Amino acid sequence: MNRLEKYTELKNKVDKLKQNKSRAEGALAQIKTQLKEKFGCTSLKMAKAKLVALKRKEKKVSDEFDKAVEKFEERWDELDL
Repeated sequence: MNRLEKYTELKNKVDKLKQNKSRAEGALAQIKTQLKEKFGCTSLKMAKAKLVALKRKEKKVSDEFDKAVEKFEERWDELDL
């Protein structure tokens, strides 16, 4: 492979990498916009903190629901419906 061919090959690789970078930056910008619009998060750190809080809340609500179902079954299980 001569120098011109090698240069052309490298240039094509660089151009492809630049395109990939631009697409990734666009996708990241879109995700950041969605995070801000849907959840009010302006940073990844803020989004992670919100996710942790939401998971805790989901766990608490799930536990409360399980307890309520258990109480319901204890009270009404004897009816044999």
